[in-house]
Amino acid sequence: MISQQKQLVIIIVILGLIIGGIIGCSQNQAQPTTKSQPPKQEQVTPVEVTLANVGKVIKSITVTGQAKPLKKVQITPQLQAKVENVLVEVGDKVKTGSKLLQLNQENFKIQVEQAKARLDVAQANLNKLLAGTREEKIAQLKAQLKQTKVNYKQAKSNYERHKKLFEKEIISQQQLEASKSRYISAKSSYQSTKESLEMAKEGATKEQIAVLKAQINQAKKGMEAAQLRLDKAIVTAPISGTVAKVEIEEGEIATPKPLISLVNLNQVIIETYISEQNITKLNLGQQVAINISALDKNFTGKIMTISPVIDPVKKKYLVKIKINNPGPIKAGMYAKVKIQTDQSLSRIVIPQQAVMIEDNNRYVYLVKGNRVVKEIVKTGLTAQGKVAILNGINLGEKVITNGLDQVTSGDRVRVINRGDE
Repeated sequence: MISQQKQLVIIIVILGLIIGGIIGCSQNQAQPTTKSQPPKQEQVTPVEVTLANVGKVIKSITVTGQAKPLKKVQITPQLQAKVENVLVEVGDKVKTGSKLLQLNQENFKIQVEQAKARLDVAQANLNKLLAGTREEKIAQLKAQLKQTKVNYKQAKSNYERHKKLFEKEIISQQQLEASKSRYISAKSSYQSTKESLEMAKEGATKEQIAVLKAQINQAKKGMEAAQLRLDKAIVTAPISGTVAKVEIEEGEIATPKPLISLVNLNQVIIETYISEQNITKLNLGQQVAINISALDKNFTGKIMTISPVIDPVKKKYLVKIKINNPGPIKAGMYAKVKIQTDQSLSRIVIPQQAVMIEDNNRYVYLVKGNRVVKEIVKTGLTAQGKVAILNGINLGEKVITNGLDQVTSGDRVRVINRGDE
């Protein structure tokens, strides 16, 4: 009996030891697990930054336009005559003064000859007047004066005698009147001859010379006009350029209408239209960038004219841009024109993507000591993916450009790329 009790005690002790061992092992196994977990570490987010540097922001507009010759003339003959020769074809290069058309000249040559003859006659008359009266003419007038004086004295004497006879009623009234008429005629002839002799001795008067000189000037003008008409029978180029159009053939009658067109493409203009929002931002002489689509080449031009009046159809303003043409640009080619309308200089410039908006405030994230700092900024001009900063950022500060959606103010970050490197 006692033996059975001892066995029961032994079994109970052994069970207690086993249970205690199990509990102890469980405690020992749990304790190392707790000690092996490290303390929780702070997350570090990789970001890209750029340094805040001084730069410029340029805002531009791009419009389309069409190339046209800077110089273009329509040539109209100033005479109506038959065309004898057409001296050019479309595409020919000509210089100023080159012959283009030749009209029939026969009628105009005759007019020149007639005008020259009238000038020669007027000049001869003046020469004759200036040469004075010949001596034999003066001698003839003296003899004529002597005779008329004798006739005059005789007629006067007869008239005095006939008056006395009429008073005595010896002759009739009719005989007296006839004697008086002979007296008056003889007196007039004598005085006229006397004046002619005096004029012959004195030579030409200023008035006579002036009249003949006026006739010469008139004849010269007539000859110049006739020569001008003859010269116009040959139609010449007023400018250097290329023949763009010929609308007359030999044998046809030239009339006062455009027959030949010349263009000079050494310089071309691009005509484009600008909206009222941008027209005030353009300046005469301003340089613009031009791409000719058909050539796939870039050129630089200058604004030549800005229309002060809006086009009633397009509702925009016509702007003409001049380009020096090295040769390939043809009239009618289309162009893309890039025109600067605004710029911001000497300001801190950062990528536009770095600026965010919250509650109508613009802000950026800076990296200071590996921490994110939120800064409110005031922005200026924005264009071409860049924005000018008016205040809020200092020169050289690190501005986050990529990874913005992964961070917030106070976060710890690691810079993996810098736009200034």
